[in-house]
Amino acid sequence: MGFSGGGSNILKPHTHDSTILQDGGNLDFKNITQSDMSAGSTTYSNGVHLQELAIGGAGQQLVVNAGATAPEWSTEHAQGTWQLIETFKSPGASSTYTFSFAALDPNDISALVLVYAMAADAALNLQLVVENITNNETNYIRIDSAAVTALQLTAQTQQQICSSTLLSGATTTANGLVYIQQPLAGTTRPTITFQTCSQNTGAVESGGGLCVGTPASFTDIEIKTSASTWSTNSIFSLYKILR
Repeated sequence: MGFSGGGSNILKPHTHDSTILQDGGNLDFKNITQSDMSAGSTTYSNGVHLQELAIGGAGQQLVVNAGATAPEWSTEHAQGTWQLIETFKSPGASSTYTFSFAALDPNDISALVLVYAMAADAALNLQLVVENITNNETNYIRIDSAAVTALQLTAQTQQQICSSTLLSGATTTANGLVYIQQPLAGTTRPTITFQTCSQNTGAVESGGGLCVGTPASFTDIEIKTSASTWSTNSIFSLYKILR
């Protein structure tokens, strides 16, 4: 039924259907239609009336509730999500950089992930130190066209995540992915798993390490070289994976 109605001043029922004569046309939502809802709210139907759902918290997602009767905001599906902590793009030749951040509750994250793409100015080992722990063990395997080589480094002041065999000289490049597992409640030692690939030789290294120490939480991750420097525009990005 349209808006007009036999001289009555009563607003007739209408649907804002533009195909119905005198039904009000399209309902304009853009800065015209008003309600008493709060900023950021959304609406849903309970089967009879429209209901307001206030805006959720930062990082929350809209999901269906346990009873499958209404939408709600939740962090449940943030589990496994990667969140960037920081990206460092080297403005020049450098041999060390430290990612510093607010303490991460081990109950909130399952791991830190370092992703990098870098070039060496000369032969070097790329190394990593977790929370200033300087007694570490690394076991890894290198695969290249000549052989498969197993290596073990014990009582090291750092974790080796890319060797000078891959970064064997100036302009050699490598990509890498490093998982840094933070222990729950500091009861076990942080562990590291990594894989790196040289773009020049095609050689690959993968392995893991153990930090001989038990920090209660993480606040810094340092990357450094054993010798020489990495080149300008080498990129290192640190992420956290939500638990």
